[in-house]
Amino acid sequence: MSNRLDPYWMMLAHADGLTNQRKMEFLIACVHDRMRLDEALLQVKAGNTLGFDFTDNELSALMTELESLPNYAFLSESLTASGVDCINVMDRHHYPETLKKNLRKNAPVIIYAKGNLALFQRSCVAVVGARKSSEAALAFTEVMVKKAVAQRQVVVSGLAKGVDQKALDTALSFYGQSIIVLPQGIQTFNTKAYYPKIVTGNVLVISTFHPKLSSSIALAKHRDKTIHALADEIYAAESNDSGETWEGIMDRLRQGRKVYVRLPEKGEENAHQQLIGLGATAVDINGDVVVTDPTAHQATAEALSKSPTGHATGPTTAEEVILAVEKLLNHQEGRSLSTTDISLQLDLSDSWKKRLGGALNRSPKFTGKKIGREKVYSIAVTQSS
Repeated sequence: MSNRLDPYWMMLAHADGLTNQRKMEFLIACVHDRMRLDEALLQVKAGNTLGFDFTDNELSALMTELESLPNYAFLSESLTASGVDCINVMDRHHYPETLKKNLRKNAPVIIYAKGNLALFQRSCVAVVGARKSSEAALAFTEVMVKKAVAQRQVVVSGLAKGVDQKALDTALSFYGQSIIVLPQGIQTFNTKAYYPKIVTGNVLVISTFHPKLSSSIALAKHRDKTIHALADEIYAAESNDSGETWEGIMDRLRQGRKVYVRLPEKGEENAHQQLIGLGATAVDINGDVVVTDPTAHQATAEALSKSPTGHATGPTTAEEVILAVEKLLNHQEGRSLSTTDISLQLDLSDSWKKRLGGALNRSPKFTGKKIGREKVYSIAVTQSS
């Protein structure tokens, strides 16, 4: 599925001088329901910025990138010849709506895809976890993937070792379907191993990076965000208190998304209880929800309900902040919250977000401990007794 506009979309997607958010703002303001992308970019090249507030650096970078259009035209032809589709963010027929909903202005401008594009429109499940996974984590992964396949859901995988690979292998072994999200450009990945599944429509291989980029740790982190954003349901099979899995789950919880975390077995050393305490939903080995505390996070809903705009009016004075944090933590039934989560739930000002940790450390009402890269707080024992 080639498109003569593909080189323009590729050029914009990989222009280094603009952030993804700024690219999306330009598309919304100047292209959407107004004109084609090539028309808009050529007008910019001719000196008409279409009323968009480009910075000097952004405009200079865009002008430089526009000179590379012939190279992108050749690259586009090469991709088409190898069966790769270029799906731009304004493609109403093929671009996955879940990415737009979950990433908003951080949704990728373009997706390079090889395989069955219809998988984008299906309900998706992601099972995430550490590369070095326990037998319990791998067993949980197999159970969840089998259930997903039985329900005709698509399994999203990042092709990493451990849980990711187990999820993909299980899905394909039981005649399920999968979307493989690459941590690299699509031209640097050899699809030979999955070619039969691609041909039969059971595998879709995608990348959001420049087609010629090699895999890297930095790209893997961005890849994980795409996996989470594509999934309607996210299950965590294994997580420590730091690393990509932990950070990904914490990011999703801050966004208000539901993440299901496997309830750890007795004697297991992982961060699952901490994640459940911070808002993740506990599930057993079969993926069934385990009721732990029906009042958890009730304070957040109460705070939001007080504002007609859906945003709580945050406390401003030191006394108000301490009292609000105390009330919030009392609703957690002994569970801990990070300063980030407290700030979000209480709708604190930017000034208080910076000062909150210091204020809580100084107050005898709270106790804090370091978990991973974050410090979490709970009511001090002397306060709750």
